[in-house]
Amino acid sequence: MPLTISTPSPIWVGSSSGLEKLDLDYFYDHDSLKTTLYNDFNGFFGTECNQNATTVDTDGNYWFGTISGAVKYLPANDLSDSKIPLIEVSRINKRGKFTDWKKLGYDLNEKGLPIDVQLAYNENSIQIEFIGVSLLDPASLEYSFLLAGADEDWSDYQKGHSVFYSNLTPGEYSFHVRSKSINSGLTSETAAYSFSINPSFYQTLWFRIASISLLAIGISWFFYWRVRSIRIHEAEQRDFQHQLAELEMTALRSQMNPHFLFNSLNSVNNFIIKNKKEEASEYLTKFSRLVRMVLQNSQEKLVTLENELTALRLYIQMECLRFKDDFNFIEKVSPKIDLRKYFLPPDIQPPTTGPSFQKSASNMDFRDRR
Repeated sequence: MPLTISTPSPIWVGSSSGLEKLDLDYFYDHDSLKTTLYNDFNGFFGTECNQNATTVDTDGNYWFGTISGAVKYLPANDLSDSKIPLIEVSRINKRGKFTDWKKLGYDLNEKGLPIDVQLAYNENSIQIEFIGVSLLDPASLEYSFLLAGADEDWSDYQKGHSVFYSNLTPGEYSFHVRSKSINSGLTSETAAYSFSINPSFYQTLWFRIASISLLAIGISWFFYWRVRSIRIHEAEQRDFQHQLAELEMTALRSQMNPHFLFNSLNSVNNFIIKNKKEEASEYLTKFSRLVRMVLQNSQEKLVTLENELTALRLYIQMECLRFKDDFNFIEKVSPKIDLRKYFLPPDIQPPTTGPSFQKSASNMDFRDRR
């Protein structure tokens, strides 16, 4: 690669692609490299330069020796360094297809572009075409673009004249594009175009607020219903326990007949008045055993037949003591019956046996109560 340095600037680099000028003054002032490429497109027809075949004449013109002959460069006539390229957005297409915006009811600006484009949420694909202008070297232009609202940074420079965006979310967008000459390094001003994509009803703010509100109401109602159900259940449990306690008390009262208690206490009192200590002690012993058995059996749903017969036996013995042995009773139980294998509700016999004794005693002659 032939290299020729002129003082103080620029640096000329020749290659098989043409002749490239490097501006040192621009580099020192801006800390970036500015280059200009000369080839068949902008008047350099030498194609490939010869090594060390460079000179400057007295008028400040450069002469380069190439494989095709000598080429003269006139710096005063070079306009490539001073002309900044232009750029503009040329067309907008929905879904990448030609779109007649006027038929869709849109007004057009002086460049023929639709004004205030608002796309539906299901029309969220758009193609944007653009074109750069450089009269001296149009083939050297490259483009970089940015879609504010979707892109975070500018794209790399490329040769394409259009860009396609698909599946854009609802919102406001602003497209920016710029061109750059790869020969001069000059960059155009930025061209911009704005448009928007409308959300569907379920993507709108009011729908989201309404949905969140309904969800909050639903959750609140669920917790209210749940707490209310628990409280109702607890109240029902309390009522059930209360009814059960009342039933237990009723059962206990039925097992301990108040007439029987009254008569038993009177009998004890009578024995004490008549100084019959042994009879009073025996009666109290049987009475306490009977009361204890009744209270113990009341805690069970079922008791053995053996326990129930023991309670009945104590009751009859007490009645016999109270009526001065005017009653005799015979207890017959088959030895084949295992009294501990059979169960029945507790204290069935005493509440029913008591009235039987009372009725029998009132219908019989006092002297013959057997």
